[in-house]
Amino acid sequence: MEISYERLKETRPILLWALERSWTADHAAEVGCKLNANENSAWLVLDGRAIVRHDGVEHVAAAGEWIFPRPGEREQRFEGPFHFLSITINWQWPDGRHLFDHGLTRVAGVGDLPWLEAEARDIVEETTALTTTSSYYLGLGELTLSHAARLFELGARWAASFEQTMRELGVTPDLGLLGDPRIEEALRSIAGMPPDEPLDRDSISARVGLSVRQLDRLLKQSTGRTLGEYHDGIRFDAASRKLLEPGIRIKEVASSFGFSDLASFSRWFSRRSGRSPRDFRANFGCGE
Repeated sequence: MEISYERLKETRPILLWALERSWTADHAAEVGCKLNANENSAWLVLDGRAIVRHDGVEHVAAAGEWIFPRPGEREQRFEGPFHFLSITINWQWPDGRHLFDHGLTRVAGVGDLPWLEAEARDIVEETTALTTTSSYYLGLGELTLSHAARLFELGARWAASFEQTMRELGVTPDLGLLGDPRIEEALRSIAGMPPDEPLDRDSISARVGLSVRQLDRLLKQSTGRTLGEYHDGIRFDAASRKLLEPGIRIKEVASSFGFSDLASFSRWFSRRSGRSPRDFRANFGCGE
């Protein structure tokens, strides 16, 4: 299925990290966690095992296999010694929906995707050469304009390989066509709101000509989430990014997102991530 270039310009794949890592068995066991991942990852397991569990299903990749976790809530753990390549992009519509969500998680052998390892290694090598940050998360680093432009190109290059891989695995992209312009308008409205402001359900429902109950029902059918759940996910993503800003205090983040005290913010964040804000910031994501 094809879609207009004009509409696809609304999406832009952003490279979040591209790396090769080796962990001891003890460290591999320590970094497993529950998290809410807002990206499309591809891991090539070179030694050990990666286990991803979501929606009650466990997916296991052993040495010589790729695993493509689904965005969203999941549990992940590792058995080592663990050696892997990892490339991750954020590829979304402006309303926050991922182009590749449904149909994942998938596991495939290296031989089933013969072009992908060489492509991954080239991108990891070039990304490493372009960056100087000690964190694997590229968003924490500083770059020249030319290096940033090259990372944009590498993100687009990996997106093309990722799309080809998904086609090979039978994973259909979300081309952003929900079939109901009222739902699309509601999602655009939520995505356009400052994430630190409370959700005005009545205003959004009135704008699209539906009651709150009708809108929640249609949203649940189309996206699997209600209005509140959708907004909460956007708030969590924004809070996670803000926690990583150098020098900012967790209490400041809590206040900026409308929480009256640090304990309430910590409970909310921990429910979504499985980790306290302090642990998340000390060991970004699931730690290294």
